[in-house]
Amino acid sequence: MTLAAQPEPTDLSFALASLQQVATSLRKARSGRIPSGQERSQLLSMVAKMGPSVFPQLLRSLGSDSDEEASWAGQLLRQTELTEVAARLGKLLTTPSHSDVVKARALAIVADLGLSPPQDVKLSDPDRFIADSVAELLSTIESADDLRRATNDLLCAVPPDELSSVLREVVCYGGEPGQALLESVLIDERTPRAVVAELIPLTRPSRNLPVRRSVPVVSQARTARPSPTASRYPSRRALLDALPLYRRRKPPQARL
Repeated sequence: MTLAAQPEPTDLSFALASLQQVATSLRKARSGRIPSGQERSQLLSMVAKMGPSVFPQLLRSLGSDSDEEASWAGQLLRQTELTEVAARLGKLLTTPSHSDVVKARALAIVADLGLSPPQDVKLSDPDRFIADSVAELLSTIESADDLRRATNDLLCAVPPDELSSVLREVVCYGGEPGQALLESVLIDERTPRAVVAELIPLTRPSRNLPVRRSVPVVSQARTARPSPTASRYPSRRALLDALPLYRRRKPPQARL
């Protein structure tokens, strides 16, 4: 067959070829070979134009037992159409059959896209999820600058009426790093005085808190889609969003 006689490619053939490229990249990621450079940029750009057909395989890979494959699937999902990905992840988060690990990954994407998680997220073990979330949050604090950043993240991401419940979980599960974060929040002048008065009894008995001060704002709550470079699951913002969501189900005195 001559070149002139070959059939013209159809939209369907292009769609199938794109799906195959995405599937191949996910298999490579499962083996530890996450695409980089030009290949990565092309795949991210391609996924943004593919439409709903790409979601089934991306959501399957989000639930992979390979962190690398799940990470790459999450990066691709962040580039898909916003309304559609919000609906798909919302359904995943409210379906009991999905594991808490997968839901933590989904919450990270929801938060990074500036979306609010559903109010009826179904978790198999909410207390364990919160404990793991606190541990992940505190693991990012290795210096004074990290502590200031975490303080700012809390005050920017958590509504004032939920701040007390979040900090109670930080203290309950966080040990010494949790105490340090609590004290940093309490001396910040942005923290409501009612919250300070309520939580002072949770500070270390021998600790004299310094005068309340203003902490420079180092980051703002996200409102726009980020650069698709983040690959860590879950993200700090997702954890901050998750904590008050699950604590609402328990009475305020449960963690006194």
